[in-house]
Amino acid sequence: MDFVNVHDIVEANYRAMLTKRVNEVYNVASGKSTSVNDLFRLLSQIMGSKIKPVYKPFPATGKLVIRRLADISKTESIGWKPRTDLEKGLSELADDVKKNLAFYG
Repeated sequence: MDFVNVHDIVEANYRAMLTKRVNEVYNVASGKSTSVNDLFRLLSQIMGSKIKPVYKPFPATGKLVIRRLADISKTESIGWKPRTDLEKGLSELADDVKKNLAFYG
């Protein structure tokens, strides 16, 4: 998967609005591929969790996507680059969840 922080998404949308272009499509992503296993390990580490992943067979009717990686070159051409790496974004999310557990509950 190609995960991107919501703050970076807001910035990309703002920059796209400033271009005055219409009917344009931009990929907003990190430009880095992260496996779900790596995401799980990173989030477990950040949260201090000892839980183990549970693997189940993929449904035969679904489409298995092995890798996703967006081409963000067009979005970079309007002066945008992702600023928040995955670990920092997940750490911020984890801190917010801990502070506001009732909201997420």
